[in-house]
Amino acid sequence: MITSLTGTLEFLTPTDTYYIAVINVGGVGFEVRTTSTTAKNLPSIGEACTILTYLHVREDALELAGFSGEEERELYRRLLSVSGVGQKAALSILCTLSPDKLSLAIASGDSKLISSAKGVGAKTAQIICAKLAGMTASPIAAAVKQENSAVSEALSALAALGYTRSDAAAAIATASGETPEELIKAALKNLAKN
Repeated sequence: MITSLTGTLEFLTPTDTYYIAVINVGGVGFEVRTTSTTAKNLPSIGEACTILTYLHVREDALELAGFSGEEERELYRRLLSVSGVGQKAALSILCTLSPDKLSLAIASGDSKLISSAKGVGAKTAQIICAKLAGMTASPIAAAVKQENSAVSEALSALAALGYTRSDAAAAIATASGETPEELIKAALKNLAKN
């Protein structure tokens, strides 16, 4: 298994759904498919870099995906575990949503936000939410995921007011309060700041 590459960045270009980078390691150029987040963190062409990788093995191909952080790589692995989600869709989702936003969308069941990624339909996004619902990759998602009726009621109320489930969940995760009313009031203050 190839878990990371350290070498010189030779090439970086966007495609319609993800980025392609070529990293020269000891005279061998490795093509790595990556996300917009990772592409932004890469150095200029010709400079040294290190990238975490995941080797995706298919019947007809070996494909490397690269990431600047472990959280993003782990989300990629989890997305690939969902039936119907391949490398292209997983990278498209991670190009559209940061790891924190994706974790929050999954925790709050915001399949609409996930389906905003190119090539990801509503049904696939719903399957991702259902299959990965127990995932708590970020502290915000963990706070929202708690089984608390006050949090659930506050989330539903904010969604009814027109906020996306992800925005409402992020606002509630950083709000303090015991009752739904207290959580809603604090969350609305958080939302007004943004």
